[in-house]
Amino acid sequence: MDDILVFGASQTEHDQRLFAVLKKLQKGGVTLNQKCEFSKKSVKFLGQILDESGVQADPEKVWAITHMSEPTNTSEMRRFMDLSQRKSSVLLEVLKLQTQKKQVNLSGCSEEESEVMSFIQCLPYISQLRLSGYMVVRAVQALRSMKVRAPITVNKLTLDMNVEQQSERNQSILLRLWTVQSLNLMGCKIQSVSVSVLLCHQGPVTLSLSDVTLQMMVECVYEAQEDELTECFLQKVGDDLTFCSLSWKEFHYFLQHGNQQNTVNLRYGNIQVNIREILPFLSRIKFECLSSVFMLCVIREIYESGSAGFVSGLLSSVENYINLQCRDLDSVHCDALRFTLQHCTAASLNLQWTSIPEEELESILPLFTHVSHLSVDRWLLLKMLHCCSVSDVQQEAASVLLSILQHKLDFSCRSALDLTTNTDSEPLHLTADDCRATSRVIQRDHSDTKTQLILQDCEIHTAGMDELFPVLHSVQLCCDKSLLLQFLAHVRPEEAESLSGALGEELDLSQTQLDPQVCRGLVLILEYCEGLTELDLSQCRLTDHSLDLLLPNLHKVQNIDGNNITDAGAQKIHSIVTRNSNIKTVRLFNNRIESREIFSTDPRFEIC
Repeated sequence: MDDILVFGASQTEHDQRLFAVLKKLQKGGVTLNQKCEFSKKSVKFLGQILDESGVQADPEKVWAITHMSEPTNTSEMRRFMDLSQRKSSVLLEVLKLQTQKKQVNLSGCSEEESEVMSFIQCLPYISQLRLSGYMVVRAVQALRSMKVRAPITVNKLTLDMNVEQQSERNQSILLRLWTVQSLNLMGCKIQSVSVSVLLCHQGPVTLSLSDVTLQMMVECVYEAQEDELTECFLQKVGDDLTFCSLSWKEFHYFLQHGNQQNTVNLRYGNIQVNIREILPFLSRIKFECLSSVFMLCVIREIYESGSAGFVSGLLSSVENYINLQCRDLDSVHCDALRFTLQHCTAASLNLQWTSIPEEELESILPLFTHVSHLSVDRWLLLKMLHCCSVSDVQQEAASVLLSILQHKLDFSCRSALDLTTNTDSEPLHLTADDCRATSRVIQRDHSDTKTQLILQDCEIHTAGMDELFPVLHSVQLCCDKSLLLQFLAHVRPEEAESLSGALGEELDLSQTQLDPQVCRGLVLILEYCEGLTELDLSQCRLTDHSLDLLLPNLHKVQNIDGNNITDAGAQKIHSIVTRNSNIKTVRLFNNRIESREIFSTDPRFEIC
């Protein structure tokens, strides 16, 4: 497929995305044909109509159906309702040719019994089968008429039935005649009597049920209080009670009878429980969407109990994920966190928007050796960096901190955005002390991995930049254009190579003002940018004078649109491009160039 669709929720978003796509196409040397359409409210794409209301059927595609003549007899009515008549035998031949089993959704077929028989022969070649209530009835009728029934196994069966179709009895018969590995009844309305039938079914079937049906089963099993029935129920639902509303007595009952972990969602259910009562059962529970409030209460109870065994049970129940985001930790909470970290291995710790007293951090950081992944906001990150940099004792902690942060120091707004509030994040002002602490932590890292330093949405004064320059050789730098201009304006010759390596392969300075000082810094780093693949200097207010500084490295520039270059500067550009065959394209749109004849013979120039 060679079509490209660019969309946006607003005209501004649409234009921004379109510009980004066009830049990528230009970089790849892709030429668009004349079929392009821009800013359309409605488009045809992949055979459908896309507009502000969503995805619509293409009228041309459904014309044959909308203009079909009304049926006048029974045969035509069947053809109108089911266009797949007499296709079972063809389907069988097609499935036999497939290298893998296929999914089939069957809502109807011919009234002839031979067609149903042919379809039953297809089952060994089908991985997932979906049947309507009508087809369940037809299948049961066909199976009953067979004199010799070969064993039939269906890996995954989905039934779409409702009470009005009265198909529960046929469903039970079907389950006796077929061996079904997984039965999906999410789309079924099931009466209580059918719940009992499903519970008593002896096959190895795994059930996927609607919330209502699952709740009915829970109540039925709990009321019966039979061990064998309870174990059978838990096995059929995969010990998953996520969407059940359970009392503590019900939950406690199932915990005692389950062979595997019981999956529960405390945000969904109404389980009211004393946390201390649940501690011995933690290894038998798998929590879904466990809130940080509950997590904090649990680790505090574990700490006060003094039992390290409960820590392993907790980590097992939350898949080694300790979520403490948006919590204010006091000294007792910090003691509980330390106790938890001391007795865990390779835990994932979420401390985003978490408040931890600075005096507590010093004793928590060394325990990060028990953590495999850490999530923090930029405010807590700064606290940790300062703590790691104050003494040589924390030197190992600095290396560990970078490791569990995946060598990523993110000071951008996205790391500080608290989705639980409506406050807007403001730019972060990094002081010289902040930059010094960051630099020391990077210097103390023992690995060969470069640290990704994200300084978007940050403000740094010159003194702070002076602290960062010595570690740029160990950094992948990501920053806003305004901060990038500051780096370029203050870079010294001996620092140029490090800054060049930190900036990577693409350098976008478009829509910025390149004063002479910035141009001199840009010249310095361009000397070391052999791996640079894209340099955008469009709309930078470049003049012929500032262009003179860049001429030795002009072959690394692809876009000089929208500047103040005159014919004199254009002559110099043409001379350099003519001598350099490696330059593919130079864009000179919207400059002050009047004499364009010299560019007409070289297709590498885009100037019109």
